[in-house]
Amino acid sequence: MIQTDAGYEGTRNALAILERSLASSTRRRAGDVNFHFDIEPVVEEILKLRAMIDEYSGLTAFLQKYGPPPPCDDGPPVHSNGTPAGAGEPATAPAR
Repeated sequence: MIQTDAGYEGTRNALAILERSLASSTRRRAGDVNFHFDIEPVVEEILKLRAMIDEYSGLTAFLQKYGPPPPCDDGPPVHSNGTPAGAGEPATAPAR
């Protein structure tokens, strides 16, 4: 259980290390039949640390009291340049 801000920071740092380990292992797993068994302890520790962080930050208490927030309404879809998706094709850079 996290009890101080220093403990919180240490837990966040440990979580970041484990998440990088998971990402690296996931990228390298091509054809590894033991991937599930090799990485399961890392995933378990990630979930444990996230739960501790959620408890310390107040997220767990918030969700128990109010439930999860409703899904975001991001509005209409937009093109990568920010123009609304129904407003024609996005502008392209002129050819040089």
